[in-house]
Amino acid sequence: MLLSKSYSLALGMIIVLCLPGCGSRGFFQTPEERVEQRAQERLDALMAGDFEKAFSFLPPALRETTSWQRYGAKYAGVVNWRKASVKRVECEVDRCEVATSITYQMIRPKVENTRSREEVWIEVDGEWYFYPK
Repeated sequence: MLLSKSYSLALGMIIVLCLPGCGSRGFFQTPEERVEQRAQERLDALMAGDFEKAFSFLPPALRETTSWQRYGAKYAGVVNWRKASVKRVECEVDRCEVATSITYQMIRPKVENTRSREEVWIEVDGEWYFYPK
């Protein structure tokens, strides 16, 4: 059975309009791209002082063992961060190593310093989560 021309055109338009949304939600991203995006979102949340959002990047099992307030207390020094970015992501099956760069201002003397940090991200039920070492 052939589809009518107008039906085919409408179906084509729906697909064209929906595809960009799929890409932004991670449906067509590699694990490295998806982890890079989530790792940067977590860093951005920490810099903004949004510890509840940063907490949401922990695996569900870890979130059950603590509160977001207690988790946020571990990042009290984040107020000195000036810049945080993901530099490299390398993934294996369900684990990724993420290299980040954090620029922060030291209190005494007042100078900026940049440090590299390594993070581990794991896949749980199809989503990637930060796994603290």
